[in-house]
Amino acid sequence: VSTHVALEERKLAPSPSHAAAVAPLDPALQRVWLEKAKGEGLTVRELKDEIRASSRRKVVSGQAKLSGKYRVIYADPPWRYRNTSATKGGSSVKEHYPDMSIEELCKLPVEAHAEKNAVLLMWVTVPLMFENPGPREVMEAWGFRYQSMQTWDKVLGNPGRFLHITTEHLIIAERGNCPPDIAKVPASLFTERRTGHSVKPTVTRKMIEKMFPGGPYLELFGRELVKGWHV
Repeated sequence: VSTHVALEERKLAPSPSHAAAVAPLDPALQRVWLEKAKGEGLTVRELKDEIRASSRRKVVSGQAKLSGKYRVIYADPPWRYRNTSATKGGSSVKEHYPDMSIEELCKLPVEAHAEKNAVLLMWVTVPLMFENPGPREVMEAWGFRYQSMQTWDKVLGNPGRFLHITTEHLIIAERGNCPPDIAKVPASLFTERRTGHSVKPTVTRKMIEKMFPGGPYLELFGRELVKGWHV
């Protein structure tokens, strides 16, 4: 905290934990949030929630500025979990990125940017598979119907309530008629060691490009710009 939060801001903070909560932010924003916390008597938890909500609003407004239409849509939604801990003793998902509710995800204008014949490939984790409402409602709100699923064996996993989870699933959904452009389709299971929290394997994007050459490609909630893709 002393490295990333100046002395004046640390004096303004209601507690050292409040200062720690704003440490990842730009210095100008640190003072804004600490003044808000002090003026409104926010607890550390409330301050963190306010910061995350602000980030989430920026994400939603950013996604709403899409233009054009796409044949291939690849999505890794920031799912919100009922149990907000990623693992039994692990960190909260919210510490890695701002999450979104099913209702918020359903409201994204994805359908408006999908071609008449399009495919959606969407990552879904094991705990969310049969949530209601859940991924199915998001898929249908975006204008797609379920067709198939590929399973990723991540080798390294996280302990769940009943099982140690080492898999994640890529839901494949269709709008209109959009089969792959290749005769030999990929296997429904592949293995690749995961590299970080929620980081997806690069081979998946290459697989998509092979199945649907030419695109056009849209990636939702991407982590980096990719040549040939609108991210």
